Amino acid sequence: EVLRFQSDLQSIGFPDELVHKRNALQRELGLSLVSSVQHRFGEGLIEEDLSIQNLQTNYRAGIEWEIFRGGWLSNSSEVSQLNLEIEFEKITDEERRQELISLNQISFIEYLFNKQIVEILLSRKESLYSKESLFRNLLREGYVTGNQWADFESRKNEIQFLLSILEESNNTFEIIFENELSTFSNISMHNLEIPILDTSRIFEVVEQSTILEQKLNLEQGLVDKPFSWDHKIRLTANITYYHQESFSNDRRDFTAAGLRLQIPLANQSLHQKAEYESTLTRLESQYEYEMLHRKRMLYSLISEYQRNRKSLNDLRNDYQVINQLENTEYLERSSVNTDMPIIDLSLYTDDKLINKIHQYEIINQLFKLLIRMDLLLENNSIIDFVIYENNENSLIVRGMK
Repeated sequence: EVLRFQSDLQSIGFPDELVHKRNALQRELGLSLVSSVQHRFGEGLIEEDLSIQNLQTNYRAGIEWEIFRGGWLSNSSEVSQLNLEIEFEKITDEERRQELISLNQISFIEYLFNKQIVEILLSRKESLYSKESLFRNLLREGYVTGNQWADFESRKNEIQFLLSILEESNNTFEIIFENELSTFSNISMHNLEIPILDTSRIFEVVEQSTILEQKLNLEQGLVDKPFSWDHKIRLTANITYYHQESFSNDRRDFTAAGLRLQIPLANQSLHQKAEYESTLTRLESQYEYEMLHRKRMLYSLISEYQRNRKSLNDLRNDYQVINQLENTEYLERSSVNTDMPIIDLSLYTDDKLINKIHQYEIINQLFKLLIRMDLLLENNSIIDFVIYENNENSLIVRGMK
């Protein structure tokens, strides 16, 4: 149920931005319309050169096609790179979205358990306040010590403090996640079974993860390769029509076509090759580091999960002890003929409710750990690796595909 708690935000939109940029480049052919008008006054600055015979107007119109460096072929190469970048950003965008979803799910878990704890706190409050007048009367008569009264008062104050914090937190959550909550009905929090983890399969799946390797290949493909000839030269083709008029009624026109080639003379190939190889090595090392980091994070989360399961088991044993003490005292007091309402002063019920709260707090942490593990399993769900124990004490796996 918690894993179905998704976010309304599907994407931050950066891959879509790159798609539009790619589509624009595909329409960029490197073609330009070139035109100009130039008026010529003379050969020099002396008066004779400014005669009407030397006055000329030149008209020029034509098409230029920049084939490389910002033109057709370069744009085609950049489109191919953008295709790789789009795929890379889609993976990155999905990872960011999953991080947001996991944060929402962890908040949702906190909200669910806070609601359950609020119910227990209200039961504690009702139980303690029902005994307040009895404690006060017996305190005046000397049957209740100062320490007992102080303990009673501290329990009441603790309940009031926790209620104010948790109710405010729940109200804030409901405001922030109003849309997501609208699709959820009440989720039962009773008889929660804490699963065992199939740790060996978890680490096998992490080892076989394809997402990280796919990211590595895409990122390596985005690195500028050295010796790329379209990065070295600049080639422009043009065809132009020229028309010239002079004020001596001399006219002429002609059409010209040509190529312009520009090649840089500086030789940087050795350094560029070294930079390229260093970048590829860095990306591979980064991939290996991320894989190792992911395994260590999973190991840490699983270890913490096992410790919390043990703590939960200890609390459940303590609950049985308190319950046994309460039953024993009840039997003892029932067999003694006395008017002293000692059984009414018992705080075993409150102790059991406190124990229940601690249990829910640990279960809360256990579910949060499962969500954090789920985030690290990019190709799978953590539900694929949880094992429940049924009534016949056999193990079954409940997978969600």
